[in-house]
Amino acid sequence: MVEAPPPTRWRYPIALLLAVALVYYPAFHSQIYLGGKLDDFPLHIAYAMELQNTWHGLDLVVRAYMGWQHALYFWNRLFGLDFRLASLVSAVLCEIVLAVVVYRLFSPLVRANRLAAWKAAAITLGLMMAAPISVLWPVDHLMYLGYLGPTSYHNPSIVLLRPLAIVQFGLACTMLGGTRFSGWRIAGVAAISILTTFAKPNLAICLLPALGLLALARLARKQDLDLRGLVLGIFAPVVAVLAWQFVVAYIMDEKSGIAFMPLVVMRGYSDHLAIKFLASILFPAVLVLVYLRRALADVRMVLAWTTFALGAAYTYLLAETGKRLTHGNFGWCAEITLFILFVVSMVFYVEAPATSRWKAWAIQLAWGLHVAFGVAYYLNCLINRNFW
Repeated sequence: MVEAPPPTRWRYPIALLLAVALVYYPAFHSQIYLGGKLDDFPLHIAYAMELQNTWHGLDLVVRAYMGWQHALYFWNRLFGLDFRLASLVSAVLCEIVLAVVVYRLFSPLVRANRLAAWKAAAITLGLMMAAPISVLWPVDHLMYLGYLGPTSYHNPSIVLLRPLAIVQFGLACTMLGGTRFSGWRIAGVAAISILTTFAKPNLAICLLPALGLLALARLARKQDLDLRGLVLGIFAPVVAVLAWQFVVAYIMDEKSGIAFMPLVVMRGYSDHLAIKFLASILFPAVLVLVYLRRALADVRMVLAWTTFALGAAYTYLLAETGKRLTHGNFGWCAEITLFILFVVSMVFYVEAPATSRWKAWAIQLAWGLHVAFGVAYYLNCLINRNFW
């Protein structure tokens, strides 16, 4: 006779999903239906409506990155939802899927380390809401601009990218660690790689060189890795999509390009960039300092930090020329890779052996500050309907 699962087994996952829906529904509803000081959601809704009719009027760069618009088009065609409701449903569902993906990372770790069951749900929600420690808010009244924010509520394509990014990064770590994938699994990884890059290419342009560097290092040291899986599941599909996007966005559209312009965009957003950079990465920085030797031996941490380093370099050093100069689109590179770094760092911390009390307090204080300021940032976005 098979024993029934304990009645409390699903208590915390269900509570987490309800909390995610209750937190993110009003945040996205206010931007889509009430309007605010930024028009990202309404603008993307307009793009999706244009896709329904004819996409010939769309800018070339919009045509290159239309993952979100196709999602809205799907809801409209399949269920007849108007595009605003489709946008709201898509955004909330993306956060729910992200919660499921992240929770599945922590649930077995919490059980293995004999921690309270509710901690997996709390960690997941904390990671989803963590934000820069905006200590300079009394000076410049900014909680986002000038920082690197792992959490954003105003841009629909980054909302779509986050769950896909965690899945793709996890698969990359698995193959880099030597696990052999079958042909069908490689095909599935390739499909995820295509979807992730098409949704928003900012992770792809950071992950690809980082993954290449680590793969070469492991090959040189004769360490095991699934080279076939990496090439066919990630490198080949990502390069193909990126090449197509580059042609559409920068060759067919001659009004814009990519230039080496250090700090030009970021200085336009805010001063005190060094302080804001450190305030953005305090938790993973303190963690890696405490566990430096162990972190250097962990392929996930090395890949996460390398990917983030490239994302930060793109953000601070590169810019699009022409009319998109002030858009700061390379900023999404640092933001998505920082979110991944937060998730990987927390997984690493839960697995790590105990350390001295003051070191543990330093790590937990840094994490608590990121979550506390994340709640403050959420309330700012909800009440003031702006993101900065």
